[in-house]
Amino acid sequence: MLCQEKNQPRRHVVNQHCTDESDLESKSIDQHSVDGSRANALSKRGKPQISVFDLDETSSVDAASLASFGYQVHRYVSQRAQGVAVQARISALLNAEASRSTPKPLAHDEIGMTADVSGLIERSQISMVFSEAPVSYDLVNESHPLSHLSQLIGEALKQKADYHLIIYRADLLPGITENALIPMLEAASEKRCGEDFGVCVVPCFFSKQASIFDYYSASKTIIGGNDTQATTFASNLYKAHLSSPVMQTSLRNAESVKFIESSWRAMKQTFKNEIERVCRAANIDAQQVRQLCITLTDSHHVASAESGFGYGSTELDRDLNTIGLLSKQHCVDLPLIENLPNSYDAHIDYAVETIHRHGRRKVGILANTSTLNALSAGSSLYELTQRLEKLGYEVQIYDPTRQDLDEPTDLPDESTIIQNSLFHKNRCGSLEEFIRYNDIVVQTSEDALFTSCEARARLQSTVINLVGSNAGGQQSEISAFESQNAKPNVK
Repeated sequence: MLCQEKNQPRRHVVNQHCTDESDLESKSIDQHSVDGSRANALSKRGKPQISVFDLDETSSVDAASLASFGYQVHRYVSQRAQGVAVQARISALLNAEASRSTPKPLAHDEIGMTADVSGLIERSQISMVFSEAPVSYDLVNESHPLSHLSQLIGEALKQKADYHLIIYRADLLPGITENALIPMLEAASEKRCGEDFGVCVVPCFFSKQASIFDYYSASKTIIGGNDTQATTFASNLYKAHLSSPVMQTSLRNAESVKFIESSWRAMKQTFKNEIERVCRAANIDAQQVRQLCITLTDSHHVASAESGFGYGSTELDRDLNTIGLLSKQHCVDLPLIENLPNSYDAHIDYAVETIHRHGRRKVGILANTSTLNALSAGSSLYELTQRLEKLGYEVQIYDPTRQDLDEPTDLPDESTIIQNSLFHKNRCGSLEEFIRYNDIVVQTSEDALFTSCEARARLQSTVINLVGSNAGGQQSEISAFESQNAKPNVK
């Protein structure tokens, strides 16, 4: 299967690296124009040939897996020792899959190893670039190996007439691909990304110790790109041999998803560990309590809370204080849970600072006030409103779910007075009046009705989204959004 095997075509050495002369000469790329609908046409030609570039052998699983599905894979090697090690790893992966799977892997050409970048690019339609180590902004410079590989690929693209897709399978900080790697490719190739070549990011969720079985058992494949042609071409590649969902998104979202998912998993595990520690100390059945909590997550109140921008309420504060007292009583340290109030306060600070940067005094808040404790002292809406008013802002609240109500819904007696006062003092009667009066509209709910109101507000006002969704299905951001038609500053 690999280039050292017998009875293979004649070989020659390029800079002491093995390559197949017959392969480089006998297979040409179909020459035809590429337009806005070229991705599907490219995919329908048959299985594309794939060139692989990596920094630390992380490509072995992909290369072996693609070869086992019948793709012709060609790998760039810069050192003979590296090529030998990679070949041994790929052989082990293919042999393990052949002994495990029924039916057996598809017949495939050898995985060629070469240092001839121009030959790799010319004969392949897709290049995959791998790096296991996270790549940050300060590392992406001319001397960084990933930059060097991108430079080599770009120089080779200069001589190629056909469309070519580059897929980065690397841990990249958001923005690196479009702000650093794509400009490198464009400068080296003297071509334009999105027209002459495409770039996608496909995060890798398994390690270099994974198997071919891990590759095709992945729960999902995420493809990030900023042009339809590239993402469609990449999607067709993965859909052709994987049964798991293939999801398309932007470059930045794809760069972010692995870090955020890992952080979420780490936070959940840390929370589980802390709960088990305090439950064990207090003689509580942690497993049974967790099962009861899982059942409760289907409730209306939990669903409503998860669609907003803050968890705060008097009841939640009391519960956090209670588990804090329990941990102190049994001398159990709970750093994650104990710091939840600090994180909550930081989020309110962030909201106030984001509003303050716009320098406008009339602020309208789109908020769901119909849920229990939504307007109680300590709730995120209450705290945000109080903070803004103390700083001299005029604050209005608009809730499209309660426009026919003269009074708030039934609420606990202890908070009725506070909530009635806040609701009537700041309530706005109609969406038109709300948008016309306020210079800034703040979105605090992801519910569909509120998203629809946000879309209308964007036509006339500056909109600040605190829950991460944008109208019209655009890329999500947790940041201030300046409408082109924003009103002039009114103080």
